[in-house]
Amino acid sequence: MARLTPLQLDALGESGNIAMGAAATALSQLLGQQVQITTPHLTYRTMKEIRDAHPVPCVLIRVHYKRGLQGSNIFILSEQDAGIIANLMMGNPEQPAPETLDELYLSAVSEAMNQMMGSSATAMSEMFGRIIDITPPELEYITNLQEADSEQVEIADEQEVIQIAFKLTVGNHINSTMLQIVPEEFAVTLVEEMLGPLSG
Repeated sequence: MARLTPLQLDALGESGNIAMGAAATALSQLLGQQVQITTPHLTYRTMKEIRDAHPVPCVLIRVHYKRGLQGSNIFILSEQDAGIIANLMMGNPEQPAPETLDELYLSAVSEAMNQMMGSSATAMSEMFGRIIDITPPELEYITNLQEADSEQVEIADEQEVIQIAFKLTVGNHINSTMLQIVPEEFAVTLVEEMLGPLSG
């Protein structure tokens, strides 16, 4: 499969900007903080390169589309950012997160991501003019990305994907980066929705 052209990558980034803008609004309402998820930076990476470069522990969020689109993608949130979001969800903004995120924290993060990704799907529905629905996001706490097997990540080490790095800010609490991992087939689907069928 040929790589996407710069124009096609721009279109993919714009769709991500719209979807994550809606997700940021939902998170802002949940946390009572100003939230921005902006400035998508798209690069081709293998899953191994992402594993090698990303700090751990982290939280993986898998989003599967069940209506309107076929495919899935993965979001990666740092452990620190996940802990801060959970504390804000629970009304304890100044409380330090535990050294290892427990079930209470992961449940709070899961609820935040559920609201964010639901709003993202709604924005995509408006963008593409039809109902787009997702299954509840699947959240996994990964202490070692090197040991996260292909069943967890669902992408083989050497498979090339599109990494979208978004700037994430939450009030004065978070100034960080959130990653979205988009398999190339799904990226092509999104680009074709915006630009029409790709040649070649």
